[in-house]
Amino acid sequence: MQIKGIYVFLLLGFIQLAALFVASPYMTAQKIAEIIHTEDEAAWAKEIDQDYFKKYTRALLDGMLRIKMSADIQRGHTREALQDYTFASKTLEKHVNKLVSNQGIPRFLCGEVLEDVAKNDQTGGCWQAKGSVKWLGLNRAAIEYINPKRNWHSRLLLQRTGLLSWRVVDVELPLDQILQTFVNTLKAAEKM
Repeated sequence: MQIKGIYVFLLLGFIQLAALFVASPYMTAQKIAEIIHTEDEAAWAKEIDQDYFKKYTRALLDGMLRIKMSADIQRGHTREALQDYTFASKTLEKHVNKLVSNQGIPRFLCGEVLEDVAKNDQTGGCWQAKGSVKWLGLNRAAIEYINPKRNWHSRLLLQRTGLLSWRVVDVELPLDQILQTFVNTLKAAEKM
């Protein structure tokens, strides 16, 4: 009889551990949302690979600056284009740091990389940092966010770092849509 009780106890323990295992990426998504809302920069730094995010964001913003410079040069404004690029390049690192901070990441995930990070726009959707979790394998998961204004989809990719712990290791932004919107903005500015 006592052996049967031990098996029941072990079975219940295994079921609880399995439930925690399955729930762990959902708990990480909730933790990320809480960190963003509490503006705990130190906790945010522990959740993401900041070097990777900075490199990714720097490349994206520099590419956008180069697109603008190219458009200005094609319109015959070579000197102004080079001056604008040089000036913007000097402030690039500051903007990158703002976007990868816990305050800027909601705009970053929504693809609003040129918006003012300090602007506190709580319109819902991914501004609220509520994403849906998708399993990509036993050791990988993704938190998917939707920009409510544009219906753009972004994802934070998670990698398991322990039995129940996860870390954000990659991001997928709607780059085609972001760049097309940027080019359309440049074209509209040309017509003015």
